[in-house]
Amino acid sequence: MNVLDAAAVSIHGLSAKANRVTELALLPLTVAFVAIIFSSVLTRFVFHYPIVESVELSRLAFVWAMCLASAIGIYRHAHVAIFNLRDRMPPSWRRGVVIVVHLLCAAFGGLMAVYGIELSVRVWPTTFPTLGWSQAWLYLPLAVAGVLIALHGVSHALAPQDVAEP
Repeated sequence: MNVLDAAAVSIHGLSAKANRVTELALLPLTVAFVAIIFSSVLTRFVFHYPIVESVELSRLAFVWAMCLASAIGIYRHAHVAIFNLRDRMPPSWRRGVVIVVHLLCAAFGGLMAVYGIELSVRVWPTTFPTLGWSQAWLYLPLAVAGVLIALHGVSHALAPQDVAEP
């Protein structure tokens, strides 16, 4: 096993573990999101006593859940893909195209991470009006998902490609 193969195995293992942790974090986050929305509707329309913080809490839970779910979607290859152009190429080119697409996906994740961190730092001093928490918590999921997407993209690019015939 050469150095590149060992690195690929290591990155693939890290990607799989990171995805598992992400999946485990997503479940309680989604349950919390649903519970916040349900209790918000119940208290507002049944008891006529709204929970003011519920709007900001539900927004935070939704953004975190969607960003983490997008990283899981990249890991599972559940994202939108158009194969028409790839399938019209000679078989020898298809593997290269798949690798380039995974690397582009990883680059996009890297940009998400960089700009997510930059935006989080920029808004750190500002707070949510009712929660009093830093608004950086609303933008940090971009950075977290970006790192995960970059990791999964590189892992997929280094993995053996099974490009089937159209």
